[in-house]
Amino acid sequence: NDVVNQEAALARGWTGKGSTIGVIDTGIDLDHSEFNSEGKIVYTKDFTGTGIQDNVGHGSHVAGIAAAEMDGTGMMGIAPDANLAIVKVTNNRSYSMSYARKGLKDMINNVADLAVVNISANVNYSADYMGSITDHGNGIFTSNHNYYGGENYYNLERPTQWTNKLQCNDVVLVFSAGNQSNDYVQ
Repeated sequence: NDVVNQEAALARGWTGKGSTIGVIDTGIDLDHSEFNSEGKIVYTKDFTGTGIQDNVGHGSHVAGIAAAEMDGTGMMGIAPDANLAIVKVTNNRSYSMSYARKGLKDMINNVADLAVVNISANVNYSADYMGSITDHGNGIFTSNHNYYGGENYYNLERPTQWTNKLQCNDVVLVFSAGNQSNDYVQ
């Protein structure tokens, strides 16, 4: 947690108290000790029909990074006093961006004190896409690929598909940087 200066935030009392972090992923381990204090999980929605329990582990992992409790045992999240809103959109490693957009809208409409929503999913990049990347320096990358380049953004999603869900609120939407070990994301 040193990388994100968590100690400085905690010293100022910035623990996430009074805010809710949304995680749109594989659900959550309801029996995990880092999430079982009363009121920690304030909202759940399952789009898979398999229940909110995390059978993959990824959603619980992400929720732990964000808001595992500061209880002196195990791990501690970046905002240990924040509450969690969980939307389950997959019961495996495949991910539905359509359900993620619905889940985002659902959270915005139903969760008080929602501050940030995390989506940790992306596509496996094809060799064509990776070969089309130009590194311009300073973290700026472009693609001239006829399918992936230009205005085709994250997972071939158009930004307006997401901004329409975020209108008239202050929720921050965070996408993962990717699990491909590249210096860029699509």
